[in-house]
Amino acid sequence: MISIEKTNIKKLANLFQLLSEENRLKILFALEKGALSVTEITKMTDLSQPLVSFHLKALEEAGLIIKERKSTFVFNKICDPNLIKLIKGFINYGPDQVLENNSSFPCPPWK
Repeated sequence: MISIEKTNIKKLANLFQLLSEENRLKILFALEKGALSVTEITKMTDLSQPLVSFHLKALEEAGLIIKERKSTFVFNKICDPNLIKLIKGFINYGPDQVLENNSSFPCPPWK
């Protein structure tokens, strides 16, 4: 029996699919510094304004970022700063990483 509900598995799959896009990760890492406008994000990521806006919409719809209006400016902010720590934690996992038990087998071992 799986220890997690089927609906939660679906939520996680959707989240990982959302985060699998490089430009969205660039935007999230830019927002690690704090709330930024679209213009500031485009400068930090070297992405076009329409592309940044497109990805911000997807991140907002997923509940990962929020928009804050200050006067005539709109700033984008990560909802939970722990998200970046969690994402960075995944850097230790992947096909070219070695298992923690000092095994000489790459992860996964069949490669």
